[in-house]
Amino acid sequence: MKRVHKERLRLWVEDLRTTDAKQTRGVLRREHGDTPGDCCLMRACVVYSRETGKGRWDGRGFNDGVGGWDDTGLPFGVMEWYGLEGVDPDIKVQGIPTATCQRLNDGYGWTFGEIADALEKSYGLAQP
Repeated sequence: MKRVHKERLRLWVEDLRTTDAKQTRGVLRREHGDTPGDCCLMRACVVYSRETGKGRWDGRGFNDGVGGWDDTGLPFGVMEWYGLEGVDPDIKVQGIPTATCQRLNDGYGWTFGEIADALEKSYGLAQP
């Protein structure tokens, strides 16, 4: 099991709560059409890029700057930086046995704020 970097996850949670980005579903980022915006996983990529100086959106997906690329989930370098397992991190949510960030964002229509709250609870990020 990987060591989750809680201080880095807190940066993502804070971004989800404060971003002015619109929320989209089905892709990391939608630049055109009726619902341009980011999904919750793209916000993790944005924080990664801001904090490390690596990675960029290439118009189709996120290149993590260390050899990984994805258009719907977290590239390998981003997963590693946060200490997460899988391109779509699991979240513990009562009543949803297989909850993931992507499933909550796309399938259940949760807001960034709701996903931030669930991440905080799932990974024990609340500070005393």
